Amino acid sequence: MTLSRSMLITLACIGALSACSSEPSKSTMESGVATPGDQGKAHAPARSADVPQVKSPAPSKMAESPSQRAIYFDFDESLIKKQYEDLVLKHSRYLVENPQRSVRLEGNADERGSREYNLALGNQRAEVVKRSLMLLGVPEKRIETVSFGEEKPRATRHDDVSWAENRRVDFVYRP
Repeated sequence: MTLSRSMLITLACIGALSACSSEPSKSTMESGVATPGDQGKAHAPARSADVPQVKSPAPSKMAESPSQRAIYFDFDESLIKKQYEDLVLKHSRYLVENPQRSVRLEGNADERGSREYNLALGNQRAEVVKRSLMLLGVPEKRIETVSFGEEKPRATRHDDVSWAENRRVDFVYRP
């Protein structure tokens, strides 16, 4: 992996972030919910007296973190695959919107290779994700990286499927 290729992918994420940041969310665009019996019926505009006044719930203090917490890598690679760029973007948005949170990026490798090599590869994977988050606005002091190499496998079989499951960076959030 070359640094320039990694930087291009990260810059693409930044472009996506700035392109999406001004769009309203789907929930803010929806004005109501139609029921199946409403189709084909004409409706008069609602008057303020007809609409019950309901206080909207107070916004939560902290948005929910992205549910997918792992990015997977190809064999002997530390390049973030295109399919995970949106996930990195979601995690960066969450961290930017929740400045009280920090994250530990845990780099992992499959069992092939020496212990030292796998620790270095796990570290390289975690650092690539860290650099991407930083370029997307997350302060470095809120990102910790650690490498477990092959020591923390998610799958314990000795086959391609298990090895693919173990080549990853996990996002572990802390308050």
